[in-house]
Amino acid sequence: MIKYLIFLLSISTTLSAQIMLPAYQGIQYTSPSSYAAGSVFCASGATTVVSVINSITGKVWMDRNLGASQVATSSTDANSYGDLYQWGRGSDGHQCRTSLTTAGLSSADVPGNANFILNTSSPYDWRSP
Repeated sequence: MIKYLIFLLSISTTLSAQIMLPAYQGIQYTSPSSYAAGSVFCASGATTVVSVINSITGKVWMDRNLGASQVATSSTDANSYGDLYQWGRGSDGHQCRTSLTTAGLSSADVPGNANFILNTSSPYDWRSP
């Protein structure tokens, strides 16, 4: 059971995101049980867990973001960015770095498209209302 989720998203001229999940060595996050049937996964495929243990808490964490092909070598290492998930939205293809973008907000939890929804005004949500 996943107990912690940290999600950071910044929108500027480029998109960046981090998802950190507690993990256990050898597990591959490919199709979590919370994903609906028909979920779309990006070309990056499975994210294999390599243990990183917090020396203070003893908790085990993934060493990379979901969808990242490698551990970050710098803050500009695009291979370590991983997929871009929108909070509360299913895995419909919007999270793939090659997905199209749209400014059209969704009135439903399932937008009916695989576009990453950009909103440049507060509260910056992909949903309306």
